[in-house]
Amino acid sequence: MRYGFDGWKLVAEQPSSPAPFDMHGVFLAPETIGETRTIGFTMRYPPTDRWEGIDYTIGVDHGCA
Repeated sequence: MRYGFDGWKLVAEQPSSPAPFDMHGVFLAPETIGETRTIGFTMRYPPTDRWEGIDYTIGVDHGCA
């Protein structure tokens, strides 16, 4: 997964890990997210190295404990 914070700032990539229900996921630690308001991301599918071609954006609620 390629992701960036608050409008694709600080772009990074992180591989996914197998998750339940035949899915994959990426864990972003709270200290990595910091005071970020939004996370933008897109996905690449190995071994074909094909990009999904869609950018997703999710909001971050820092009020949750």
